[in-house]
Amino acid sequence: MAGNRRKYKVHVPVILLGVPLSRVENGYLAAPTTARLEMVFEQASKGGIILDWNGPPTYSDSMRYARLFLSKLVEELELDSGIYARIALDNPDALNLPEAGIYASLTGILLYAIAREYGETPGVDDIIEMSRMLDQLEYVAGWERVMDALRYSALLGAITVYRNDEEHGEIRRGTVKVTRKIVVESHGQRLDEKLLGPDVYGAVAHLVGTIVLEAAVRIRELENPDGERIYRALEPLLQVSSPILSSFWGVRAEGLIVSPGFPRRFEIVSITR
Repeated sequence: MAGNRRKYKVHVPVILLGVPLSRVENGYLAAPTTARLEMVFEQASKGGIILDWNGPPTYSDSMRYARLFLSKLVEELELDSGIYARIALDNPDALNLPEAGIYASLTGILLYAIAREYGETPGVDDIIEMSRMLDQLEYVAGWERVMDALRYSALLGAITVYRNDEEHGEIRRGTVKVTRKIVVESHGQRLDEKLLGPDVYGAVAHLVGTIVLEAAVRIRELENPDGERIYRALEPLLQVSSPILSSFWGVRAEGLIVSPGFPRRFEIVSITR
């Protein structure tokens, strides 16, 4: 294993549109934020993987889940030496970034860096598949696709739509500046196929998926998109998707984006220039 020090940078992503629904495989619109994680990665004197977080303590859950992810990775790998990774934000005062975005970008770039140390260059799809197997999150309602979408956007460095392993794509390059206002934890999905019936539930699922695809078209057609233009393009669609999200998960915030984060958690974020 090579002992030289390597540096990596990756944007912290956020979900802009999409509603988790059980037994449904809909897409999510995700975008890189202007904030970036910076990682210094090198061989360590001791075995195992050491994760040194040099960021604000506000991301304690992100780091806790990242360490669980790495513990699972250590179980799967037979390392001939240790690995040391020092992680920081390019803006150390960035206290209000998406928690799930921090976790998704960190674990994705860690897997990429480890593979590179062993002479491999994995594709984005490979990293997403491996990460899904290593996540120590209690996924509900197909929530693993939320994390897949975040990693996909972060690793591509682009605004993307992600539905599943076969259906995903880059919309365009660009970043958004977001501020996390609050994290809301839901008790679970309140409406399901049993309560609504298959026809109504299927119609809702189809509508949610169509909204995401329409958002992708609108963003692709924007000229010189900044955060404000992107939000204006999304705003009419959010007026449709937000009541659905509220009905199914009990979470709503007027004039803001309700972004799926860790399972059963929604991060209320604002977009600025």
